[in-house]
Amino acid sequence: MNFYRINHNFNLNVFRDDHNLDLKRGDRVVIKTTNCMEAGTVVCCLGSDEKFSDLLKHNHDSNLDNVKINDANIRKFFYIYKKFDEQDFITEKENRDKEAAAFTTAADLIRQYGLDMALVSVHIFFDNSKVLFNYTSEHRVDFREMLRDLTSRFRSRIELRQIGIRDKSRIIGGYGICGRQICCHNLKCNFNSITIKMVKNQNMPLNTMKISGTCGRLMCCIRYEYDSYMQIQKNMPRPRDLVLYNNSEWEVTGINVQTGAITLKDREGNVKNIDSNTPYKIKKSGFRPDDMNNYLNMADEEIEKLEDK
Repeated sequence: MNFYRINHNFNLNVFRDDHNLDLKRGDRVVIKTTNCMEAGTVVCCLGSDEKFSDLLKHNHDSNLDNVKINDANIRKFFYIYKKFDEQDFITEKENRDKEAAAFTTAADLIRQYGLDMALVSVHIFFDNSKVLFNYTSEHRVDFREMLRDLTSRFRSRIELRQIGIRDKSRIIGGYGICGRQICCHNLKCNFNSITIKMVKNQNMPLNTMKISGTCGRLMCCIRYEYDSYMQIQKNMPRPRDLVLYNNSEWEVTGINVQTGAITLKDREGNVKNIDSNTPYKIKKSGFRPDDMNNYLNMADEEIEKLEDK
């Protein structure tokens, strides 16, 4: 039995393969979820039972946090039904065409009933067991009449799901200030908490235009790079540390984790840049980004609103 990470309908989950399908990245598969069959794309192979169990022991993945290593729980994982065949690709194309028509129908009904909601997307499950309508709204919406209308038209289970601004960006897509497709759409990732502390620990400017994504929340890449950034930073001095370098005492005035550069200043005001691999010794610790309590109080209310709480 192998385990694979599968992307399906903008969700990223682990599925088991009982049939030894020998799948590779990018393969399209039919998967079994809670109540229906879905189409998905293989993101990566997590290995066999033994390798997967070892992965869990050293887990830093929030999607696997609650997994217990035993046969009973491993069997509870949703499973991969089969690899796509020619007919499956045809079925998927037909479903996409149906989704486009369903979107138009639902948008017309929203206008007809005068509902305060914005339709984002329509998803028809692979086995046509359910039609999912994602929408955004600042308020609770009474869509009971519309729901009855949709049910009679599509003769299928209908779900109207209110989503947040981050989910909307993930579904629609777009481009970030880096010029690339936004990560949540392109990388098909799951959302994890992103905080102002992560911004400050990475010495990023507290400028809303530079640290917020198209959704108006803190950019996903702030979270992706955080663990690696902090791991590297452990081996570097912090600003205001006093270090001994070339038998002289210097104060650390800045560090660059990406390049490994450390900026020093002595008592006479002389400034020197050294590499993090250059021999030096920390004589006295100064300000540490890990001790954030007072620093966090300096955050502007405008910046704090970017946190996804």
